[in-house]
Amino acid sequence: MTGRIREADLTWWDALARVGADRRTFLVASAHSGSATEVLIAGGRERDYDSVRFTLPPGSGLPTRIPSALVSSGPAWSLVTELIDLQLSIETDAGLRFTDGVAPGGEGPVGAAEALLVAEAIRTGDPARVDAAVGVVGWERVPPWLRDFAFGASGQLTVSVLRPGQVGAAGIGTAQQFLSEGLPGAAVCVLNAIALRSGWGLLSPAGQGELTFEPVAALSLQAMLNAICDPIFTREAA
Repeated sequence: MTGRIREADLTWWDALARVGADRRTFLVASAHSGSATEVLIAGGRERDYDSVRFTLPPGSGLPTRIPSALVSSGPAWSLVTELIDLQLSIETDAGLRFTDGVAPGGEGPVGAAEALLVAEAIRTGDPARVDAAVGVVGWERVPPWLRDFAFGASGQLTVSVLRPGQVGAAGIGTAQQFLSEGLPGAAVCVLNAIALRSGWGLLSPAGQGELTFEPVAALSLQAMLNAICDPIFTREAA
């Protein structure tokens, strides 16, 4: 990186101004773990980027002001290292040790309401209640990933790429905060990765109240983070 300074008591508009979000495509990433939430905002030009990164206590909402943030700039290629660092922070915090392992395989979309009902039965530890819940929702069996996810994720990594000057809701709460503050934006790319005890997976809406969970290896997730940076380094964003 070419520059990194610590700043205190930033407003949201301060942070957005640092990354040029009013005129550039920009990226918002958040890494949730048991100990904290790390948030990264980055705006790209053709060859470099500017970013603001800060930490929130676990379970806290977005503050009106950011008490302490790391403001950085650097070459385009180094942005992905910041995103991978967020991924690794989740794995380290949760004590996860998977590089090539993946979570149990996805089995197509499932209804969100049905998944919640079955997950509640799984948490009781009573096989009879699980069988009854599966019968009520009409499934043949419990998706393997749900048996793990029912007890909560070890971490969550969410990344959105936003375009300035367009109306639309972004895919994560941080970007929703930007909209509520008056900055219009539309999500052009959203990644929502869930870290389970058995590995990473991508949790996505499938329409009509359904969800899909697709397992992904940790190294493959890093490749996805690299690809998701591409939209912010364009001539239009320069």
